[in-house]
Amino acid sequence: GVCFNTKSSKDDPFIVVSDDISVNEKTNVITATGHVYVSHNNQLLYADSLQYNKENDTVYASGNVWLRDKEGNFSFGDSVELKNKFDDGFVRNAKMLMVDNSRIAGARGQRFKGQKTILWNGVYSPCNVCKKQPDSMPLWQLRANKIIHDKDQKEMIYHNAFMDFWGVPVFYAPYFFH
Repeated sequence: GVCFNTKSSKDDPFIVVSDDISVNEKTNVITATGHVYVSHNNQLLYADSLQYNKENDTVYASGNVWLRDKEGNFSFGDSVELKNKFDDGFVRNAKMLMVDNSRIAGARGQRFKGQKTILWNGVYSPCNVCKKQPDSMPLWQLRANKIIHDKDQKEMIYHNAFMDFWGVPVFYAPYFFH
């Protein structure tokens, strides 16, 4: 593996470890491929491949992407674009595993200032996945057009929410939070 250290400031270095790293001086883009790990400010990002554009301070990661945030929550996705030292970003096919073992998933997600995450066409469930039938429906879940996870307020907010038991909708609310 190869290790690369780039400093966005004296206190917050980005440490990149991967099978291969290249730097294009003309475009100011760092490309890392193969088992890419990026450590920054108590956060850890993993991907199969990654590009970091120094000009616009943007990270593009793809392939088996996951991000562990400062609190220990994990986010997973097919591809992710992160800016502002991982505080802002966009992810496709978003899944989150929270510290309390609850799960959130959505077709796409967006992260704002490291404190608020919005998922579209999402589901939330505190239920563990059945080991014998991992594709089966959870005991209960909340589905919504939009789910907002606000870390500051410690709230989950749902727009056009349905509560499902064993995959059957039993309750609807245009707005719901917990």
